[in-house]
Amino acid sequence: MTAPRLDRTTAARLPADARPRVDPGELRPRVVHFGLGAFHRAHQAVYTETAAAATGEPWGIVAVAPRSEGPVTALREQDLLYSVTDREPGAQRTRVVGAFADALRMGPDAAHLTELLAGEEVSVVTMTITEKAYCRRPDTGALDLDAPGIAADLAATAVDGAPLGTVIGRLAACLVARHRASAAPISVVCCDNMTGNGAALAAAVTGFVAASAWPDRAAVLDWMAGSVTFPATVVDRIVPAVTRQERDAARAALGLRDEMAVFGEPYRQWVLEDAFAAPRPRWELDGALFVPDVAPYQLMKLRLLNGAHSALAYLGLAAGCRTVADVLATGWGERLVRRFGSEVATTLPGAGLDHQS
Repeated sequence: MTAPRLDRTTAARLPADARPRVDPGELRPRVVHFGLGAFHRAHQAVYTETAAAATGEPWGIVAVAPRSEGPVTALREQDLLYSVTDREPGAQRTRVVGAFADALRMGPDAAHLTELLAGEEVSVVTMTITEKAYCRRPDTGALDLDAPGIAADLAATAVDGAPLGTVIGRLAACLVARHRASAAPISVVCCDNMTGNGAALAAAVTGFVAASAWPDRAAVLDWMAGSVTFPATVVDRIVPAVTRQERDAARAALGLRDEMAVFGEPYRQWVLEDAFAAPRPRWELDGALFVPDVAPYQLMKLRLLNGAHSALAYLGLAAGCRTVADVLATGWGERLVRRFGSEVATTLPGAGLDHQS
């Protein structure tokens, strides 16, 4: 027998600890997120739902899919609900998350997206679009004005309302609309794994505006300099692609069919530069860290986490293991990670950082 689909009606019949922590019907569109992938649903969306539940403030996310319409359709069919399963050896916990106020397609829903970002209610934009989508030059890190998508979007700025195909172009157009309408401050938060991601995003967006044909581009850039911030971040959580077996496991846990289920390790990290221009969710209530400078945390992640992964992979292959899991199942895998971490920790800045976590 086919399990009923997850939606607001069926979710209301779940045990209390498996239901959303907020009533999705009461959320307001205050955050716009570009990139409707599994990582966002298991990371920023969870932090945002927890912040809304803890404060009673209706911080809802409008999730924007840059290209694929499938996730938007699936979310809408489930009343914007989905499940997250925290999995660790020997245990897993599944619950439904209600963080989304809406889901949009970047192209077909461009007018509505622009209207949202032009208004004052949205005060935060977050992004997980992968490094490639920033269209940066490999030599300087600046926006590649000759990249086909960027070049096409820049040409389109000569025609009011012309479609824009890149996230950078669409975001820039939305900021131009905001300047013309409310001129309210806003924070744009890059959550992709790039060193100095805030500065990289700022350079891409300002570079696009500067090279555009918008007649008020100079005024927009002046406004952005004082009213738009691009906080840097460090993010971490392992969120593998969901298999059919995992989707079946989520269905077994809930008794409901969830086409947008995600699985992740229990560990999550989100470090944000405390440089916001406008109100934001209180993500710190779910463990996010707000710091003056994320660089030490970025360095710690690169050396401890990425370094340990490389050590496990290279030495594991030399020892005849096929996967990292195989290495950790040996008697020496965990010892390797601990010894490696102890040595590398001596190269890291120590003030205020918990290298053991």
